[in-house]
Amino acid sequence: MDIDQEKERQITLIVPTVHHRSRLFARVLRYFTERGFRSPIIVTDHSPPENDRVISDIAARHGDLDLRVLRHSPDIHFLERLISCAKEAHTPYVHLHADDDFVLRPMLARLAQELHEKPGCAAAMGINVHAEFASRDLTVASKGNIGGRTPFDRLLAQLESYSSVRSEEHTSELQSRSDLVCRL
Repeated sequence: MDIDQEKERQITLIVPTVHHRSRLFARVLRYFTERGFRSPIIVTDHSPPENDRVISDIAARHGDLDLRVLRHSPDIHFLERLISCAKEAHTPYVHLHADDDFVLRPMLARLAQELHEKPGCAAAMGINVHAEFASRDLTVASKGNIGGRTPFDRLLAQLESYSSVRSEEHTSELQSRSDLVCRL
């Protein structure tokens, strides 16, 4: 697959992680490095103070990546950390990337193109495939559209599956900053 590096650089990867997932984080950074990722990467690290160097030390070993680590308090809600990272992004789009996932570089350019062509969309979603190495099976994870009155409501509903509790306080605060989140 050809990689459109210009479109790829239009997407900032946001990678949430924490000290006890450091092996996964190190693995995904090795993957980004080996595959030649050019997208900016912003990491949200919400490790407790006694472990505050674990993630930044791993990141420091990957100087060839366009990588920044933002430290967040462990008690900050997941969606608030995403907003903080989105504020720091200098690209038109962001991609939420788990520390235990592997995105294919050509897909970033395709997602950027899709969002560019459909400016009313708040988010674009690729296909997730789960691999079982012992059996060599691949399973496509089924995903569907999530209903909602506005693009922001649909995006928030999608992100709820990644956060522990949705409170009205967080929802109100996020809606007041929807211009940041809806640029996904």
